[in-house]
Amino acid sequence: DPSALWYNPAGLALMEKVKINISGSTYNYIERTKKNVVNIQTRDGSEKGLDMQEKDFSVVPTALAYAVNTKKTLGVKSTVGVGLFVPVSSSMQSSVDGTLEGRETKNDIYMMINDSKRLYVLSAGIGINLFKYLNIGGAIGFGYFSTVKSEENRQYFENRTNNTEMFRSTYVNENSTAVTLTGNLGAQLVIGSHRLGVFYRMPHVGLYNDSQLEVFKDNFSTDQGYTEHSRDIKETNPYKNVPSHLSVGYALELTNKLALSADISRYLKREDNSKTVTNYHLGIEAYVSTGLLLRGGFFTDFAQTDELTTESREPDRSNYYGGTAALSFKKTFATKQFWTTLGTVYRYGIGKYRATTFGPSGPSSDLKNWKTHIFNFYFSETISL
Repeated sequence: DPSALWYNPAGLALMEKVKINISGSTYNYIERTKKNVVNIQTRDGSEKGLDMQEKDFSVVPTALAYAVNTKKTLGVKSTVGVGLFVPVSSSMQSSVDGTLEGRETKNDIYMMINDSKRLYVLSAGIGINLFKYLNIGGAIGFGYFSTVKSEENRQYFENRTNNTEMFRSTYVNENSTAVTLTGNLGAQLVIGSHRLGVFYRMPHVGLYNDSQLEVFKDNFSTDQGYTEHSRDIKETNPYKNVPSHLSVGYALELTNKLALSADISRYLKREDNSKTVTNYHLGIEAYVSTGLLLRGGFFTDFAQTDELTTESREPDRSNYYGGTAALSFKKTFATKQFWTTLGTVYRYGIGKYRATTFGPSGPSSDLKNWKTHIFNFYFSETISL
């Protein structure tokens, strides 16, 4: 279908009719807890902690693609496609709120983080049947990044030993807008029911960037007065966090019966503190009847950030293992075919997060293990004209 424009434009060459693909909406749902992300040592030597609650529930359009066969126009078997894709979308809210009483101190802690990220890519490409068994394709796209992040962190400390009080506050605001240029290239070898493909997604190159991170800090204590009162502004480049990758895949397709696929993707190192990782994808598509399909799959999503330490900039790091399940059914109206797909994606994450403990000698950081669950629900419509 026209979504080949995004996954491998060489696949467009296999299309015979005008098709429209509408991936209507994706429903993202995350609700998880980081246990004891802030702790304090009590009088008996044990620790008491506060949890961080994280939530994300958002509804976003994910793709709209159109493809038309251009054999008559270009003189070779080919298909041209245009599409709007939303590969990145999240609206995470994280919060910590409570009071901790320790051996010598009392701490009132409030933290609220709202982090929203969106990436839209408008893409146009072509798939060409170069030889009998070989398809090639390419696409160019313009990306639009939007990042809005606000963080409020307030801490009140009361030290009973020396009768002093301290107030710390940090406010972070990030507003990023960037326009980029990107693209992808692909090739596909088709011999009977067998398909072998290779695909490369290019990194994003900045065309316009109006992105800044603003940090306000205030530290005040009753014995020293203001120890810090600062405002720091720096430019950010959100598009550099999207990696390029190279994929190689194989598929077996038995028309109107069964399709199996497997691919390996190598996500390349970005400019920041990241590393190259390899992810794996498996898929199956089975026809229950000529108008009813069952789909399923398995995939990995390994973190590209460096291993988490107590000094890391990132608050957490997880590797994900996931599965997909979907149902597709065909309808015919006025000689036009409609394929409707309803599906779900589940991701299981294993990783670590950074926690802080306030003791007699001051704050210290350590790492805690955690597991997380992420659910996505989606529907799409493919129309053959």
